[in-house]
Amino acid sequence: MARSKHNGSKMNSDPLMSVANGVFVLLLSYGMFLYGLISSPVNTLLAFLVPLLASQYAFAYDKNAAELVSSTVFSTVLLPVFALMIVLLGAPVTALYSETLLTACHISYLVLLPLIINYGVDPKIWKAYLQLDLQATGLSTHWQYYSSVGGVVGAYIGAVPISFDWDRDWQRYPITIITGMYIGYGLTKILCPIEALFRAKPKSVKKH
Repeated sequence: MARSKHNGSKMNSDPLMSVANGVFVLLLSYGMFLYGLISSPVNTLLAFLVPLLASQYAFAYDKNAAELVSSTVFSTVLLPVFALMIVLLGAPVTALYSETLLTACHISYLVLLPLIINYGVDPKIWKAYLQLDLQATGLSTHWQYYSSVGGVVGAYIGAVPISFDWDRDWQRYPITIITGMYIGYGLTKILCPIEALFRAKPKSVKKH
């Protein structure tokens, strides 16, 4: 299943696909609110797992079924790790088990799954990824990398309002974490190719 750095999905180099993916993720986030994320987070998170997975597969159109299945299995196997991390970061230990498990599912399938689809499980790639050694593997040119980081940062920021004593329904765990993660991922997926486009613009040369 290991793949080289040059065998990533076309979404890493196709700006329109990256923007479309980011917009779709933002729409999923909005759709969860319409469906009932605040009033019924468990049912909503469970219902939106299928659209999330479907979107990840659709935007990895250049991968075959075997790669998608193996990547999904690997992401699923790591669910207990994500659940444990969520608990260690402050999630309830003796309650809200369904919320924690479903939050782990959304983190794994939104943030981790695309990385595995793109980069496989090559230890060199993942070592550089965890060490933020972007130049060593070419990850600095891959928008998927930044999108996943954006999702993690968004989830972390989203956890902040939970501790405030505002007594609002939308503050309940894990609503703001999920929302922050989707917004962080979606916006980064949109902004990365736009930033790359401006950076790639040739600078005008003054005539002497």
